[in-house]
Amino acid sequence: MNMRASGIMADVSEELMLRDKSTGRWLKRVDEDFILSKNLVPSSFITVNNNLINYTDTNKIIQKIVQERKESRTVFLEDRFNRIIDSLDNYRAYGSGIEKVFDACENHASEFDNRIRALVGEFDYGFTYNNENSNLLNFSSAYLKVLFSYIFSSFVLHKSKVKNETVIYTKLESFKIYLQSVLERILIPSHYDNQLDYSKSMYSNMIFGDLDIQYVTKLVQFDKRFDNELTLIKSHSVCLVSDSYSSQPNISGSYNKIRESDEKFKYVSELYDLLCDIDRLILIREEIHSISDETIFLEYEAHLHNG
Repeated sequence: MNMRASGIMADVSEELMLRDKSTGRWLKRVDEDFILSKNLVPSSFITVNNNLINYTDTNKIIQKIVQERKESRTVFLEDRFNRIIDSLDNYRAYGSGIEKVFDACENHASEFDNRIRALVGEFDYGFTYNNENSNLLNFSSAYLKVLFSYIFSSFVLHKSKVKNETVIYTKLESFKIYLQSVLERILIPSHYDNQLDYSKSMYSNMIFGDLDIQYVTKLVQFDKRFDNELTLIKSHSVCLVSDSYSSQPNISGSYNKIRESDEKFKYVSELYDLLCDIDRLILIREEIHSISDETIFLEYEAHLHNG
């Protein structure tokens, strides 16, 4: 299973020339392709590189979000989610009402955050029959769209003042911590004394078993317990000579092998995709924070409805 999220190709909006007030240079928005993740998060939003401004066509992202919403139901808080997406789509269609999007996100984001925390607390790490672990994935995908709407509406509504905002940063970071905690516990659970139980480590299947060892490099970036893949592999190797049998990683043919087709591995892959998308949103928020020319904020909004 490829742990890179499948992408959706879209077009970037047409050329437009802007003059940077601080330098007097011309800034040019150019046509190029951009990729949306499976959860419809772009890799970038608006960036300034030398004399170029590259920005995604937000209207097309909104259209994709609306289309997906019609094809699937949102687990929990569906009326809140629909209110946000309806307001977003109305803004795309009519060019007004961005404050309704922002207000809906501001009013309901904490409810989504609380629900995510509750789902994490109820998570079935044994993946027993009829578990509802898929709810966390589905709801997290919806929450990503809410946070994207929050970032976008705050950018359009408040312009450069958005640099003083910290709420969205906090919610993105807490969201990431929630999902990381689940990922970590699936990859290596802990004993009752909080010591890692290497005998049940999924990483063992990547280091000693059939899974590609390259997965270690991808997953460890979201595992706060290890600095990098080398420290993780070393920790497993050290445990091989441990006196505690229950803590030793299994390397013989008797251990519970995990393949890419197994439910746990598929779930880990989905969590990985979600965490990558949270990082994308954090990057987008940082991109906006780095904009120094007020003209870019003003012209971006104007072009949304005239391009």
